[in-house]
Amino acid sequence: MYAFGDLWLVAEAGKTYTVKAESKGYSVHFWIEDTEGKVVGGIKGSDDEPTEHES
Repeated sequence: MYAFGDLWLVAEAGKTYTVKAESKGYSVHFWIEDTEGKVVGGIKGSDDEPTEHES
């Protein structure tokens, strides 16, 4: 099995980011955090994806 999808990311030059993931059964949730723990990326269309006005 495999899957593919688009990502969103709000990044700044010079910062460090970590990709995190959590699996439950056949589902995988993953997101991208900055060093302060703020979510700055994830799957396109997710509830936490910023709108154009928030970027």
